[in-house]
Amino acid sequence: MSIFKRFIAMILVCVCSINILSTSVYAKECDISPYSLDGTTETVIIENITYRYDYYYIDGNRITKITNLNTNEIDTVLYVPIDGLLYLNDEVIGAVGPLGYTADGWQIMGSDTILITWGTGVAVAIVAGAISAGLGNLGAAGVIAAMGTTALSVLDASCVGGTIYRQLHMYPNPIQYRYQWRFRAPTGTYYGPYYYTV
Repeated sequence: MSIFKRFIAMILVCVCSINILSTSVYAKECDISPYSLDGTTETVIIENITYRYDYYYIDGNRITKITNLNTNEIDTVLYVPIDGLLYLNDEVIGAVGPLGYTADGWQIMGSDTILITWGTGVAVAIVAGAISAGLGNLGAAGVIAAMGTTALSVLDASCVGGTIYRQLHMYPNPIQYRYQWRFRAPTGTYYGPYYYTV
């Protein structure tokens, strides 16, 4: 490759890196926190009956008002995370139980696995951006702060992707949510766990 082409490639990598690290992301654009439904409404047709779901939170409790638009009948489902109970019109109908508990007492509420890839020879900033995209609600700066540039450099040099393992944790009193995530390279090496609150 000629010196000119290398020079242009270095400038493009720098420009892309600056764009990834300096892009403004607003909470409303990527809010997937447990409270992201607050104040929203959905309309669904089930067996030729139209229902409207209104979601809101009061004192950390999730309330879903379900209106049958054909009859105007209203049912209210209340979820109280502190005890995990579900109420239908003020009567207990069930519970939402955790998948387990972490060593520090948080409830494991869900988990998922995300496969990500990137091209060979990309910059550390690109790897951080790819992992950030896989996580969905943590920016590249947060990935760099968690993993460090040394680990990201190793990933940059040794692989073209990997797997993110993510769990949602809830601490019931006071109610708090956090994500735990780990990255597994195709070599089998794990990085993490890392945490961030939502």
